[in-house]
Amino acid sequence: MHDSFNLFMSTEVVDGMPRIRRQDTAPGDHVELLALMDVLAVPNICGSDVQPTSNYSLKPVLVQRFRASEADLAAVPELWEYDSQRTPADFAQPRIRSERALTRDPSYVPAFLTDAVVTTVEDVELDADTRSLFERMWDDGLSARYATRGAGLRDVLFSWWAATHGH
Repeated sequence: MHDSFNLFMSTEVVDGMPRIRRQDTAPGDHVELLALMDVLAVPNICGSDVQPTSNYSLKPVLVQRFRASEADLAAVPELWEYDSQRTPADFAQPRIRSERALTRDPSYVPAFLTDAVVTTVEDVELDADTRSLFERMWDDGLSARYATRGAGLRDVLFSWWAATHGH
């Protein structure tokens, strides 16, 4: 097992300190991975996701699994081995399970650190000047990143709040 692999999280280092950047992916962006051995992969959506990592939005993630074609497998380049590459002898649990079927652990009890996110729909009234400004932002690029004006407005509002309050 290795640490999580954050596919869409954007970070930078500012004045020697790591900082989370706004996500710059667009709807439909995707990643394709090709497993060359048996893999148990667990998609995990960040539990603290209403922040810049997700542009202050809750979005579903579609995970699809396909069997690789012979052409896909034939196109894989020769795999390199590195001196620093770990082997099962380096693992805390060096025994590789030989049984292939997964089974449920009846003693497992989920223990999440945060409560489930609950959403509500709120009507927001904008004055004419603010609405005009938001519409310009929508036309200048927000519409490419959000399916609805409400989602774009939520991003703008939370981004303003975070910038104003130093978060």
